[in-house]
Amino acid sequence: PLSGKGGHAPGAPAVCNSGGTMGILRSSRISFTGWAFLFSGICRKKEDFEMINVTLKGGAVKEFEPGVSPADVAKSIGMGLYKSACAARVDGEAVDLRTPLEKDCELEILTFDSPEGKHAFWHTGAHIMAQAIQHLFPDAQFGIGPALDDGWYYDIGGTEPFTPDQFEAIEAEMKKIVKEKLPLERFAGHTRAFMKIEDGCNRRCAYCVIPRARGSVRSRAEESILGELAALAKGGYAEVVFSGINLSSYGRDTGTDLAEIVEKAAQVPGIRRIRLGSLEPDLMTEEMIARMARVPALCPQFHLSLQSGCDATLRRMRRIYDTAGYRAVVEKLRAAFPGASFTTDIIVGFPGETEEDYLLTRQAVEQVQFDNAFIFRYSPRRGTPAAAMENQIPEEVKEARNQDLLAVVNEIAVRKNRELIGTVQEVLLEGPSKTNAARLSGRTSQNKPVMVDAEPGLTGQILPIRIEESTGFTLYGVPCPSKE
Repeated sequence: PLSGKGGHAPGAPAVCNSGGTMGILRSSRISFTGWAFLFSGICRKKEDFEMINVTLKGGAVKEFEPGVSPADVAKSIGMGLYKSACAARVDGEAVDLRTPLEKDCELEILTFDSPEGKHAFWHTGAHIMAQAIQHLFPDAQFGIGPALDDGWYYDIGGTEPFTPDQFEAIEAEMKKIVKEKLPLERFAGHTRAFMKIEDGCNRRCAYCVIPRARGSVRSRAEESILGELAALAKGGYAEVVFSGINLSSYGRDTGTDLAEIVEKAAQVPGIRRIRLGSLEPDLMTEEMIARMARVPALCPQFHLSLQSGCDATLRRMRRIYDTAGYRAVVEKLRAAFPGASFTTDIIVGFPGETEEDYLLTRQAVEQVQFDNAFIFRYSPRRGTPAAAMENQIPEEVKEARNQDLLAVVNEIAVRKNRELIGTVQEVLLEGPSKTNAARLSGRTSQNKPVMVDAEPGLTGQILPIRIEESTGFTLYGVPCPSKE
């Protein structure tokens, strides 16, 4: 599980970077795909669309195509600025250099030669940092927790922060990703690809700035998705992870839905697994669940955003479900996908949350038995209704609830992994372990990390693996002739 500070946006990737703190958990649910899909495969003339005006610091106004990134703007101004750029501020809000600019805005390019720029680089580039860490330490079960004055990023699997040498290597890799535009959707060897198929959100959760920052729901064209899937399959990718700001809303603007694109994606030769990012529980209808259950390639792993187990808190958050409805969706998914794993997002310390309210959330976690959870201390976001609410919770209370809930989630996760010892799991082997060359690392269809005693030549295959050991959050196993 992950501990961090800030309200997690519904449908957002498994990354929290608000309130000056960022959290990441390494998992396939993490959605780090770039934004190029907005214009990929489309050739248009300038007169075919309206340009946007970008007002730079100092007052100069430049005209660009919609979707241009701050990195592109910096490069257009001059290579000196581009080489030193590390983040940006759009209409006063810090963003990473890949964020698409969709409308007229004020833009300030931040550079490494200022403390503010370096701070923004680390705290807005969560998806970039996660890819950098996976490139450098592919077998690490890492998490990045609360920012501290004397050492920000901690390995959740232990008690020590990353070393200065590791930070230096991670930062260098992040710069490389940002400046050389390495494809964010392709990592974890040549087995698993991340594809963003939806952007924006039509909801108005009280703590969230996403609708203002990203606009309404926009779905990637079906032909574009299927075309890229075919190319990925030819390139050796066996699994694709679909992600989006509000992934469950995919197709609502185009007359289709998430189940339909899953069905069609499963027909692409070579794509053997399809995994979904964060889902909104109230949008998981019985029809959608039934249709998805008929797709053998769909992984039985579901990240359903809970946020709170207290109905009164959910109403203040402006969430469109209650705890009974949430549990009902979980049960329907469990019935349709036997053995499915469930993860979630939870905010503790939301304004007005009493101790009794928090205990209801704790109870909900125990009832659902999540395989893992992202837990965040609420942090006000400027301009959101929650920031102006009365009864803001003291930081020490938020922290106490955070740590208490983490302990509950940890205990459940460790126990559930131990229960897998002796079972046979289908594991996609992703590549050699960096810590033990005699092993391959892989993931079950429920997204459980597994270290396997197997030959490197088996990379890319999905094999039955008998689980022989669990160290808590990582499983260890050996190939077996057939699944039992």
